[in-house]
Amino acid sequence: MITKRKMAVIEDYGKMKIVECDLPPMRSKDLLIKIDACNLCTSEYGIYSGVRKAGFPYAFGHEWVGTVVETGDEVTRFKKGDRVVGCYEYDAESLPAQLADSSTAPRKYSFTEMNEDGFYGRFRACADYLVQPEVCTFTMNKDLDISEAAFLEPLATVCCGIKRLQLKPTDKVLVIGAGTMGILNALVAKAYGSTVFQSEMMPKKIEAARQLGIDCIDVDGKDPIEEIPKVSGIQGFDVVIVAVGVSSAYDQAFKLLKQHEGKVLFFAAGFPEPKMSISPNEIHYRKLEIIGTYTANFADFMEASELLSTCKINVSALVEARYPFEKIDEAMKKANEPGTFRVSVVM
Repeated sequence: MITKRKMAVIEDYGKMKIVECDLPPMRSKDLLIKIDACNLCTSEYGIYSGVRKAGFPYAFGHEWVGTVVETGDEVTRFKKGDRVVGCYEYDAESLPAQLADSSTAPRKYSFTEMNEDGFYGRFRACADYLVQPEVCTFTMNKDLDISEAAFLEPLATVCCGIKRLQLKPTDKVLVIGAGTMGILNALVAKAYGSTVFQSEMMPKKIEAARQLGIDCIDVDGKDPIEEIPKVSGIQGFDVVIVAVGVSSAYDQAFKLLKQHEGKVLFFAAGFPEPKMSISPNEIHYRKLEIIGTYTANFADFMEASELLSTCKINVSALVEARYPFEKIDEAMKKANEPGTFRVSVVM
């Protein structure tokens, strides 16, 4: 029986460590999963770099894929050897969970307080093993590359935001920013049948977006307010998704939106916090919808697992680099380089 695991933690700003610690005891409806790959999220390397604040030692890892090695006595949906991915940890049988899915339901671990296991942080999947509730687990296509399969969580957060927009096939959508999350937003919006354009300044990101079939407009050294309508032929988008957390992107969004009844989705947070210059009166008279989105609920994870497993969403161009678990420090340094897509830690 496996009772210990090796787990990566952020020991302090700019400092990584692999520690050996106890696995939580398995319950009757739990799975023991051997992690195959864990991708590094923006929030994690933001803490590593000091841009985001956290307590230490900080455990992490929520973009993962793994293989079932043991099942609890009451597990019915999975067996040893299954390829799986998972959503956020929560008490699926509690009333708040049933009412709110996983986005606001009770959780096992805390972001802001030290947990009983001696670590800060809500997630624990940047490790060789993970104990995961059956109800928070989904089957994943075994033929899909492991680093691509680990995109479940970021894709689920995109599905959450896209559903809030209530997109129609006739909608014309602009995504500002072609980083990892911007490209995922564009891909899901396209999957919903909308006409999608993307804007970006970095050649590397433009190339990746175009490689995945997205009409990406190069605005480097140009005025986006003039260039985007000229290239797209669209004078006022129905929807603008802001996928980069800078003040200029928010200003562009409202100028590129159609005059009345347009929607802006704030997908990205910014550190330091960005500012907006639009007035309440303008929002009022233009009848604008400003929509925030964050994390994902159970249904979003279900949708994302289907999109990935059936290869309806192709994320191959978004895997920047792969590092073995033992080189977690190098992996985090790479992830922290500006313009980097996802870095995958392979166990």
